[in-house]
Amino acid sequence: MAGRPDIPWISQVSRSLSFKQARVAVIIALILGMGFSIFQIAADLRNERQRIDITFEQSLKAFEESAFRAAYGLDEDLAQTVVRGLFQQTAIFEAEIVDNFGDRMAMENRPQRQGALKWLADEIFGEAKTYAIPLQVKETKLHMGSLRIRVDTYIIAETYLQRSGLILIFGILRNLFLAIILAALFHSMLTRPLRKLSELIKTNRGVVQVPPGHEDDELGDLVRTHNDLSLQRSEAEEALRASEKRFRATFEQAAVGIAHVAVDGAWLRVNQRLCEMLGYAEEELLALRFQDITGQETLAADVDRTKRLLRGEGKTYSAEKCYIRKDGSLIWVNLTTALIRDSDDKPSYFVSVIEDIMERKQAEENSRNLITAIDAMNECVTYYDADDKLIFSNKRHQVFNSAVPETLAPGSTFEVHMKGLLARGLVPNAHGREDEWLRERLDRHRNPEGPFELLRQDGIWMLVNEQRLPEGGIITLATDISERKVVEGQLRQAQKMEAVGQLTAGVAHDFNNMLAVISGNAELLEDELGKDNLRLATVHRATERAAELIQRLLAFSRRQVLMPEIIHANRLIVEVTGLLRHTLEEDIDIQAVAAVGLWNCEVDPAQLENALVNLALNARDAMPDGGKLTIETVNARLDDDYAAAQADVNRGQYVMLTVTDTGIGMPPEVREHVFEPFFTTKAVGDGSGLGLSMVYGFVKQSGGHVTIYSEQGEGTTIKIYLPRSDRKLAAEQKPATAEAPAARGETVLVVEDDPEVRTLAVALLSNLGYQIMEAATGAAALEVLGTTTGVNLLLTDVVLPGGMNGRELATEIERRIPGIKVLYMSGYTENAIAHHGRLDADAKLLQKPFRRADLAQAVRRVLDSPSA
Repeated sequence: MAGRPDIPWISQVSRSLSFKQARVAVIIALILGMGFSIFQIAADLRNERQRIDITFEQSLKAFEESAFRAAYGLDEDLAQTVVRGLFQQTAIFEAEIVDNFGDRMAMENRPQRQGALKWLADEIFGEAKTYAIPLQVKETKLHMGSLRIRVDTYIIAETYLQRSGLILIFGILRNLFLAIILAALFHSMLTRPLRKLSELIKTNRGVVQVPPGHEDDELGDLVRTHNDLSLQRSEAEEALRASEKRFRATFEQAAVGIAHVAVDGAWLRVNQRLCEMLGYAEEELLALRFQDITGQETLAADVDRTKRLLRGEGKTYSAEKCYIRKDGSLIWVNLTTALIRDSDDKPSYFVSVIEDIMERKQAEENSRNLITAIDAMNECVTYYDADDKLIFSNKRHQVFNSAVPETLAPGSTFEVHMKGLLARGLVPNAHGREDEWLRERLDRHRNPEGPFELLRQDGIWMLVNEQRLPEGGIITLATDISERKVVEGQLRQAQKMEAVGQLTAGVAHDFNNMLAVISGNAELLEDELGKDNLRLATVHRATERAAELIQRLLAFSRRQVLMPEIIHANRLIVEVTGLLRHTLEEDIDIQAVAAVGLWNCEVDPAQLENALVNLALNARDAMPDGGKLTIETVNARLDDDYAAAQADVNRGQYVMLTVTDTGIGMPPEVREHVFEPFFTTKAVGDGSGLGLSMVYGFVKQSGGHVTIYSEQGEGTTIKIYLPRSDRKLAAEQKPATAEAPAARGETVLVVEDDPEVRTLAVALLSNLGYQIMEAATGAAALEVLGTTTGVNLLLTDVVLPGGMNGRELATEIERRIPGIKVLYMSGYTENAIAHHGRLDADAKLLQKPFRRADLAQAVRRVLDSPSA
């Protein structure tokens, strides 16, 4: 210093190496003290950041499940509750839940805190920190949305900044004090030995010998430490080279793609697996950027995520994206990217791990397609897990159960579903026994025993089939079988009608034989007692009524023999309405509505007329106070849909005859049985119950279809559909006379298994002058016939015992006696000479019961007919 006298010892000390080293040591101590304080503050900062991250990530995790349920169920109330729960932490100034469609379900925010040190907090921690977690099902990675919060870093940093200031101040003071002590002791205790050691190390590179006299002190330890560190450095360098070699091997042989990518997107380094995934050679891929091979549907999002990393918004990100392979095909990958920064915290490059997820994507697509297909099914499909909670239900099930919407949400139990149905009264079979029904239904559900039928309140029948899966869940398939139940009902009705028909046909056969005996013997008694005998007249009337009843039975059972002709129905209804105007009461208005251009039909006109009269009489009884009766004809077509919905109906063209009255109508329980024989709503003795059943049998036997439409108070309409015929009208026939023509010397072979009927026929023909041969069976007839060829007529019953029916007997006799005439007699022909109710073209039939004139005319007509 100028003007200050020179002090030798001070000058000497200041120029000495020890002083310089002490001065440096003091400065270094101060710097190190400051550095240690800063390091401590930095370490504290890192710990503080980690603590902050852990704290708020744990906060998010605590609310993750509730947020997921809210996003999954689109429950905005639950979402708002979650957000408010997070907002209890004062450092959070913004919280929101966003669903998987990007729509915000709930949000809360408040202003950030202001203060003097806010600028410093912003510099260290940033103005705010954002934490977010995806809301997804962990096993399937099904993304349902995200939960996000923003944290006010100033609130968090305020305490940290105060603590850091104290650390800095006390650190400086402490280090300054230590530096002074160190400076005082440096020269005497450390500088000189270190100088000697420094010289020793300089002269001996590598391993250094411990200076004599310092074997047990710190200087000896320092030397030994130096030697150990030298050895460790050599080993570390060798280990580093080995580690680099292993890293290269791992990089190249990894099962997933790995790449280093420049901040501008250029590929810096790629492994073999990535080249295989993308179909490029390594040098080809290194010439590209990731933007060049990223699919357009994911490129924008991928670029945005990398920009956020570069801005410091996070350290890594994961996303699913698609790359474009060299051949132009797309490959879906799961990309995990981390940003590597240099020592100056500047972005250096990205490290990306790329996993091929094409198979998983295909499985997800297949799963979506499967769900779409199941949703399109007409069956109701549900899946309950092992805990009996609903996992999935298709759209059909949701429509069918829309009345109980609370049971359709995933997670609701099967028991809750059943209780919901019971609470709304939707299970008819459970009325009055709800608890018992619920126990039975739950037991069947938990222990499936195969399909069963269930009736809903709306009248729909469901076929329910439950299957337990190996993992414990239950799949339920419920099918609407209402149409099938209708068809089954129609089938049962048809089978019942067929069974009753077979029964009535058998009864009619036996009654016809008895009536034939009664009627024929009554006519024989007339020869003795006279035709004016009142009792015989009563017998004739009774047999005629009985015969009419039997004909109705045969008509219903479709066993009567029809005499179909080609007719024009318009002519017939004109004749019938004319007859009815003289028959029905005057207070009934009868109208005939004839269609123009009506088609012809082939039907037995007498039976059709009888059917229309029966319908008209029923209509009269339904209109006790008078009304209107309409008989109408029209051309009709029955299509495939109608035919499929009805039992025993063929599609095609029909002539439809409609009989409509304005009477009292019928309730459903009566309408269902009107075509059944002996069913009647009239008082005992007022009707046989065979009128409509006769109409039904006649129409069905004619190949047609009959329907009834009736409601109480709205009248009744019966429609008869007769198949259209393209043939021309039949020629009119002359009515038969009531005469009984006598024989002309002919011989008749009578074959009848009923002895009384056979005796009657023989007696009647003998009275007419015919020569008679008789037999009870076909075999007996052939035996009686022998070699005789003088028989002119075979009169045989159609149904014969002994294995040979009338048709077979006639065939054999015609072979023996060419030109012989054949007349069949029967009240029930089966299929021997008539098929579908129509007599075979070459067959002549006398229906039982018959009177003497009928027999005489039939025999004469056959004998006088020209030979074939």
